[in-house]
Amino acid sequence: MRWPYFVTWNGRETSPRGRDGAAKRPWNHRRTEHSKDRTPSDRPAAPSNRPDACPRIRPMENGESRGAKDTARTEAFSDGVFAFAITLLVLNLRDPSFQSPGVSSGVPLFEGLVREWQSFFALVTTFITILVMWLNHHNMFSHIDRVDRRLMLRNGILLLFVVLTPFTTAIVADHMTLSDAGTAAAVYSGNFLFIAISWNAVWRYCAKERRLLREDVTDAEARTITRQYLVAPLGSIVAIAISLVSGLASVTVVLAIAAFYAFTGSHGD
Repeated sequence: MRWPYFVTWNGRETSPRGRDGAAKRPWNHRRTEHSKDRTPSDRPAAPSNRPDACPRIRPMENGESRGAKDTARTEAFSDGVFAFAITLLVLNLRDPSFQSPGVSSGVPLFEGLVREWQSFFALVTTFITILVMWLNHHNMFSHIDRVDRRLMLRNGILLLFVVLTPFTTAIVADHMTLSDAGTAAAVYSGNFLFIAISWNAVWRYCAKERRLLREDVTDAEARTITRQYLVAPLGSIVAIAISLVSGLASVTVVLAIAAFYAFTGSHGD
């Protein structure tokens, strides 16, 4: 009796019996005791390289993981803006011994550097202020669980005034010893006032009814941070008022505000 042949998927013929006529063992006869107890539905599917194999579908990300990614991207973008603003501060410095490239001013280098003290003072003040703002921006977002479009818009407005600080720093540095130093200091302090208002808008939007706050942030901690953020707008208003009397004193007030947030900003009870 001739046993029928079967054509497999690769085109080769095979027979259920061997050459000697004995029945062949099934291909999976060597099974462990553990595999015997498992049903076919419990066994993991072997990976297939066949072109007609169905691709495995990856599970979709939930809203929480997407929110965490959005927070990371917002922080990364903000970090870049803060770094760019700090870098632009150096562009305001120049060699005081030259009026223009290749044209000497006739002033010795040491004397010229002494005369540029207002530029160094304004640069150091703004650098420290932006550095403290960057630190507190990072701390603030550590209390925020996720972001939405409205928060990103408010954060973008905040960054707009951050990138204006090199411009206002150049103004106050060039006019510190002139008769219109008060006006320059008012512009300088006014920019920080807008930064403080925008900063409070970002935090209050997140903290209102715990809209975007993390679950581990307590209500007492949120209220403490809210009170701390009131110092910046009030201090900036004081700096603007003092600029009518002394431009140097007005810039010093801005530096004092930065020193306050260097130790207490974005920290609750």
